[in-house]
Amino acid sequence: MEIRTQPQIDMRNLFPGSQDLVTGMNPLASVFLKARPGQFLRAIQQNKSPLVDVKSLQDYRKIATQGRLAIDDTGNAGYAVKPDGNLVSVFSNMGGKGLGREAVQDSLQHGATKLDAFESVPQLNSNLRKFYENFGFKVKDRLKFDPKYAPEGLPKGAKPDVVLMELVQELLGGNSYKGFLGK
Repeated sequence: MEIRTQPQIDMRNLFPGSQDLVTGMNPLASVFLKARPGQFLRAIQQNKSPLVDVKSLQDYRKIATQGRLAIDDTGNAGYAVKPDGNLVSVFSNMGGKGLGREAVQDSLQHGATKLDAFESVPQLNSNLRKFYENFGFKVKDRLKFDPKYAPEGLPKGAKPDVVLMELVQELLGGNSYKGFLGK
């Protein structure tokens, strides 16, 4: 049986200015690096999903001063955690490869406790509410879809509600995050 391991590369050389390497639980998992605002913005702008909230460079600068901006070692996934624990701008440029899941896992280790997301967009094969529930987030409130706030590129006829979610510690068996598979 062949065992694959992630190459031992100093990722700080690939992303100058990045610090604090954080490894996932899976030896093949991505490494998320603290990102500079410009790096983060360039990476998230590669994402074409209308469900990804891309903020301004100024917003990311503000988050970076007191919160966390992180991108993975390939530059294909990332997230931002505001100082109040609000998880925003979660993205994966390689849909279906598990990078979004790894981004959320890492964000929980860095203070993410709440988020808002479009609930379900069947035309995009997306149900973000269910996705985030896998990590212990539960719906605390719901905002009915308002077309004047619809993101550019939302499929015609899609009217997803926005769900406001909070991390429910009891579901995680205490105060610590146990990971997507309870490990």
